[in-house]
Amino acid sequence: MTKNQIIRTVAFLLVVSVLLLTLCDLFEYENSHISERIETYQDLPRNTVDAVMVGTSGIDR
Repeated sequence: MTKNQIIRTVAFLLVVSVLLLTLCDLFEYENSHISERIETYQDLPRNTVDAVMVGTSGIDR
């Protein structure tokens, strides 16, 4: 490999790494409220839930 190829490879890997870390942070923020929803559900009085949602993670939306 030439010096130019090594520099381009390292630059590509850095760019991909930064993009993946950014995307991971973005999706983690979106799912951060799940614990609040679980706690809210568990704090409900007994026999007050009228429906059950079965399906993918987006079914409640």
